[in-house]
Amino acid sequence: FPFHLLSPYLDRLRVIKSPKEISLMKKASSITTQALTKVLPTVAPGLFERQIAARFEDACVSLGATGLAYPIECQSGRNSLCLHYMENSGVLQEGETLLIDAGCEVDGYASDFTRTVPIGKVATVKKVVLEIVEKAKDALVKSVSQGNLRTLNQINNEAQKVLLNGLHEIGIKTDLNGLSQYFPHRVSHWIGLDVHDCTTVDGDFEIKKGCAFSVEPGLYFRPNIKGCPKELVGLGVRFEDTVIIE
Repeated sequence: FPFHLLSPYLDRLRVIKSPKEISLMKKASSITTQALTKVLPTVAPGLFERQIAARFEDACVSLGATGLAYPIECQSGRNSLCLHYMENSGVLQEGETLLIDAGCEVDGYASDFTRTVPIGKVATVKKVVLEIVEKAKDALVKSVSQGNLRTLNQINNEAQKVLLNGLHEIGIKTDLNGLSQYFPHRVSHWIGLDVHDCTTVDGDFEIKKGCAFSVEPGLYFRPNIKGCPKELVGLGVRFEDTVIIE
């Protein structure tokens, strides 16, 4: 008899959460957002990235988390251009930004959030980029909640359009093909017992009650991008929420 992998069958079960699972994920998400609200105002020049990471973990544990969902990523300055930077060894510098990708878990169920904040006083054009990406995240989450986007692929396609318009707002003339230089990752993944969960469930799976996933648009201004504005080189911005469909 031929052997078959069980993961595609298990993932189809896991992608739909029970009310108990949703309750745990909502608690993890609540703790994460409370911890971020507490820690982000303490961001200041001269601190180490790892100090912010330690403060976040302490806040989560104090609020009732049973652990971290994944290693905290605190990415200041050009470190934010690395999508999975976990050294947390840099020193926060005035005029740069800090991207923190962090989430706690409760009884094995994960949350996943990202915020990007200024370090001291930053240039106006950088603030504009932060606003563009945060507004994109909020608009995508709202559209999902209204039922206008029904699959992860649809969310990703809409994210590309919104971010492309954002680039045009700041004078960067590119198209969907060129967008991948500034937005090199997908905007959503499933979340559950793992922070990247149910990997065999593809992006065309219709979102249903009980699904949980990320919405995480971002813009990254790498030095090797032709025509990238000099004042934005080295800036990486991402905003992310965990979305739970009840």
